[in-house]
Amino acid sequence: MVFQRRRPSLDIDRRVEGLQVEALQCMIPGEAATPLNQAGDLLLRSGDAAGALELYGQAVDSLVEADRFEAAMGLCNKIIRTVPHVVRARCTLAWLAIGAGFTGELSNRVGDYVSAAEACGREMLAQKHVRQMAHVVDVHDVRIMLGEYLLYLGDDRAANSLFGEIYSERNTGRTRSIDQDERWRGVREAALMNMRKGAAMVA
Repeated sequence: MVFQRRRPSLDIDRRVEGLQVEALQCMIPGEAATPLNQAGDLLLRSGDAAGALELYGQAVDSLVEADRFEAAMGLCNKIIRTVPHVVRARCTLAWLAIGAGFTGELSNRVGDYVSAAEACGREMLAQKHVRQMAHVVDVHDVRIMLGEYLLYLGDDRAANSLFGEIYSERNTGRTRSIDQDERWRGVREAALMNMRKGAAMVA
């Protein structure tokens, strides 16, 4: 899905530029998200969906860099409402659920992402992201769920390796513990890389 960039009016263009300058001048981590989000709203109302998504993506970046994962999740949901079949924002939303500790909703988040990726023929990239997710979580049930999605995506080798690790831990009584800072670092890097590849565009 490709958006035709529509030129906003001169007045809107100036207001958007002013908000972008305001974002650049923000010194507090995450503070730039507000003017970038507002600028995206202006472009969306003017019919420039591509420009709006680009600014929304930058706003998500700002929130992720400040570890404001819940706020970033809210903005990703807004992107999904704007472009219902979006892929990248769904992937980022799954990563942010891990960062925020929302493991209870992670299955739905990963499932939504995998379905969207499959519809766009991006199963190989989805395999990579799900494998990376399994490296930054330590809850057995969550890791088993991720392994099942790897099987669904056709990555049998990675799934079997993951299941083997989990059942070995259960049989030996060892527990895998991921330091919170390590988890946040992995989530932050993956989410930022994901959004910057296309500013939350569909592909």
